[in-house]
Amino acid sequence: MRRLATVVLAFTCLLPEVALAADQPISGASLQLRSTPSGKQKVVFKSKDPAFLFPTAGGSDDPLTAGAVLELLSPAASTASMTAPASGVLPGWSTRSALFKFKRGKGSATITALKAVVLRQGRKITVTADMTGLAMTAPLGRVGVRLVTGTLRNCAVFADAAVLQDVPGKFIGKDAPSPSDCSYPTLTGLSPTCGDGEVDQSSELCDGNDLGECPPLAECRLPGVAGECQCCSNGGAFATSVGCCNPSSILIPAPNFGLCFATGCPGPYQCDEGAQCQAGGSCCAVEGGEACALGPPFSRDLVPCCPGLVCSHPVINGALQGFTCCAPGPECCAAAGESCTLDHQCCSQHCQVDGTCSP
Repeated sequence: MRRLATVVLAFTCLLPEVALAADQPISGASLQLRSTPSGKQKVVFKSKDPAFLFPTAGGSDDPLTAGAVLELLSPAASTASMTAPASGVLPGWSTRSALFKFKRGKGSATITALKAVVLRQGRKITVTADMTGLAMTAPLGRVGVRLVTGTLRNCAVFADAAVLQDVPGKFIGKDAPSPSDCSYPTLTGLSPTCGDGEVDQSSELCDGNDLGECPPLAECRLPGVAGECQCCSNGGAFATSVGCCNPSSILIPAPNFGLCFATGCPGPYQCDEGAQCQAGGSCCAVEGGEACALGPPFSRDLVPCCPGLVCSHPVINGALQGFTCCAPGPECCAAAGESCTLDHQCCSQHCQVDGTCSP
């Protein structure tokens, strides 16, 4: 019932526009990925392509404030992502004319797998890490590399003749030509699908962390459920316009705002806090937990109470009034013959026309 503490009133809010990413395909000088049976791993990526996008010092893409992310993509293994954070790692990021450097000390090995990043404008990119993040028990086929700094995304792909060695535990690439673009299908050679992490199909509004056309604060509905890769909300701003993420939810709308109450738990979505998933995939509200009904101005049933409980305990917050589940008794609900105005005030769950609770 904590969501009822937020008064649902019409409001207008001004939110910043989401900056679009700038992609730059580049050639790759070399790529080494190693994983030994003892658990030691290694990544070394180098590019000498002068066309790579170099961040502006002090700008929104400056890694000293935006950090950097290395992504490795392969059709035979899950995508890996490693971050060189803007802070929290010593010695971390430093800069001077036409140069950005990141270095991770031994004490920060648990924070990031990236050991070093060097960006020298117009000359080179060098990235080293002590973890591949990829399953290397079989050949990888090809490996795409993306280095993201803020909204700038440089990418290369080592495939075909650029692959010198590709065996379990070891991938060596050299002299890779620049790809046509930085998309997931181009770097992996796989067809675009919902769940590949990129908006690359006409049916997609978003995909994973790529929120594409979604409004601020919205999320992306997960693959494998109704409305996959569409913008959605878990309640709040824009919930009315994009709908609830859990496809089984009831949406209580107001202008530019909404409350979402999950009535089902289709994997991977679950019931809301204060409710539990039952056999058959429906949610039931526990005692004092999820709202089971709302009174005026919405007046509708929401999540049924779990067995042995009734939907009667009143809760009033701001402009909303609602009910939670409780065990029948004097402190929970009105007994037969006692006065009432709404069904949910009665232990019998029925308020008669004479204003008293039925037996």
